[in-house]
Amino acid sequence: MDETSNVTGALQRVKVWDLPVRIFHWTLVLLIAFSWWSGKEGGNFMQYHMWSRDAILTLVLFRRVWGFCGSSSARFTGFVRGPGAVFAYLRTYSMQARLFHTPDVFFTCAF
Repeated sequence: MDETSNVTGALQRVKVWDLPVRIFHWTLVLLIAFSWWSGKEGGNFMQYHMWSRDAILTLVLFRRVWGFCGSSSARFTGFVRGPGAVFAYLRTYSMQARLFHTPDVFFTCAF
């Protein structure tokens, strides 16, 4: 995803997520929807449901690896922070646009 920044008055394109992260997120969305549908249908579709489960597991494992050795925008160090950073962020929170993840996103996703 590209976001436009207007910090200096001029528009500038900034790459926010790399292609593997984009593919991961959209494939995960599609596989979860397919898993829901195939689980509801049951019967012969349960084999596809199991394959979808395996594909989701593979995607999540890939994302974990990519989160440690991927591009700078894909790394977990970009959004996994400790509780101190989260509280400091929340104390100084403002509605200004931010690129990438904010410090509180990890805790939101984890819980």
